[in-house]
Amino acid sequence: MADEVEEIKRRIDIVDFISQYLELKKAGRNFKAPCPFHSEKEPSFIVSPEKQIWHCFGCQKGGDIFGFLMEYEGVDFTDALKQLADKAGVKLKPKDPKIKKLKDELFQINLMAARLYHFILTKQKPGQLPLKYLLEKRGLDKETIVDFKIGYAPDSWDTLSKFLQKRGFADQDILNSGLVIQKEDGSYYDRFRNRIMFPVLDISQNVIAFSGRFLEKEKFATAGRAIEPAKYINSPDTPIYSKSQILYPLDRAKDAIRQNDQVIIVEGQMDVVACHQAGFKNTIASSGTAVTLDQLKTLKRFTKHFAFAFDADSAGEQATRRAIETAYQAQIIPKIILIPAGKDPADCIRQDPIIFQKAVESAKDAVDFYFEKTRQNYPAKNLTSEQKQEIVSELIPIIKSISQPVLVGDYLKKMAKLLDTEERYLYEAFKKSHKAFSQSTSATDESQPEKTSQARDDLLEQRVLGLILAYPKDAKQVFAQVKSNDFKNPDNLAIVKAAQKSYTKDGKINQAKFESQLSDQERKLADIYSVAIQSELADMSEKTVAEEVAIAGQRLKSQRLEKVKKDFQQKIAQAEAEKDRAKIKKLLSELQRQIRG
Repeated sequence: MADEVEEIKRRIDIVDFISQYLELKKAGRNFKAPCPFHSEKEPSFIVSPEKQIWHCFGCQKGGDIFGFLMEYEGVDFTDALKQLADKAGVKLKPKDPKIKKLKDELFQINLMAARLYHFILTKQKPGQLPLKYLLEKRGLDKETIVDFKIGYAPDSWDTLSKFLQKRGFADQDILNSGLVIQKEDGSYYDRFRNRIMFPVLDISQNVIAFSGRFLEKEKFATAGRAIEPAKYINSPDTPIYSKSQILYPLDRAKDAIRQNDQVIIVEGQMDVVACHQAGFKNTIASSGTAVTLDQLKTLKRFTKHFAFAFDADSAGEQATRRAIETAYQAQIIPKIILIPAGKDPADCIRQDPIIFQKAVESAKDAVDFYFEKTRQNYPAKNLTSEQKQEIVSELIPIIKSISQPVLVGDYLKKMAKLLDTEERYLYEAFKKSHKAFSQSTSATDESQPEKTSQARDDLLEQRVLGLILAYPKDAKQVFAQVKSNDFKNPDNLAIVKAAQKSYTKDGKINQAKFESQLSDQERKLADIYSVAIQSELADMSEKTVAEEVAIAGQRLKSQRLEKVKKDFQQKIAQAEAEKDRAKIKKLLSELQRQIRG
């Protein structure tokens, strides 16, 4: 596979490829554009034709053509490899033919099932009442029904299984699709019956699963059923479908999510379709599970702004709470869209899309929402001890799911004010319920300047390396000024050592020799440092560039000398306190030697 990847990268120029998605503008040796992965006013997205990489210095995302396609289209590496291989005309080596055959069969079975369900809904008598229900009660347009390929599974035990068998599909493949269930006697029956059917597609537009919504019992007979079936049932996991990772319908929502820089997450497929029909095309739903970390990580490729619009009933509230906690674990600061009491997004939109639009625009930060709700539930100014404990039990579990210590501190302070108590008591309650907090916040305030200093030093190291790598002809004076121990970051130290060993007499860096000494991580960092400097100094003259190289080298040397002086000052002060003149003389001599270099 490595050979195939390299051949694809050799045939597809990264500038030409990314130009199909973004308007790139020349910036010295590189190209610039506004980053498509986060909002920004000044372009910080750089494409290097020399390195064949891209990097955004705003959101810190970067990579090659594979990384860009995966990030932009939301596909995994396998899909990116297939798409780019087709584009480059590279023939991929066949995988296990049995697995490929099975997946191809499952794709075909799901596609045929989708066509059958859609045909029954739109063309056959069993679909007349469900179609009327969708058009009149749910307010869907015929165009929307066709666009989403919505269908109907009749109240029959074997309509689909017989249909697939007649078309030559093997019983075992039909069973593997999850669309039928096997009885103890070995016979089969359809999983979906008397349900509105929503095909689930992957990014490549393959039908991979279904979600079936049960029709209300007051409208459609449920004779013989002891209990009302679940509102939604979904295809089980199969070789082509994993419901903990798939979002409905990400294949058509991803561009709108990116354009709006926001995703609206709802509970059911009916809500999704209603939202898309009303113009809220940045809406998705999890596929039959509580929202998972994997799903949220997928969505983070397209936006950092998440808003949950779950049903206003008690079940919806519970689902919202779970989703909020998962979002905070994924480093997301979520919002809640407040739907009018007793309504779901689809009902709200059918009543008046403007109401839903206003709800989206006035979405509240999740924890703020729960604080407001608590105030409503406990309106009294003088809370009893029991009420305070109830509030702590209500809010602490939400706050402990937040992984950002600064936010945790803000909310505990706000909570202390609400309860009219001291923050330290709440910190104790918080630590007991979330031991990781004490570990993540164990650093004292005194450590922060040291961390800031380390970050500043690392940035200077990166700048020096970038200048050396981007403008090697001016690097000789830098190598003469700095020493390897000037570089504290292990990756940076490895890079500068490799650059020194690869530096030629004519002021160049032997690229092959340089890269052979580095790990993959170090090579990526070296490329990023180089591209960053090229972007910054793109319009500078050769004289200015040479001055920048000299200044950076001198700054790194000065930084080392300042640390040396500070260290010796402490040692000399100690020797003076001990009145050890011989030691003082020796220290001063050693200090002068190190300053002279």
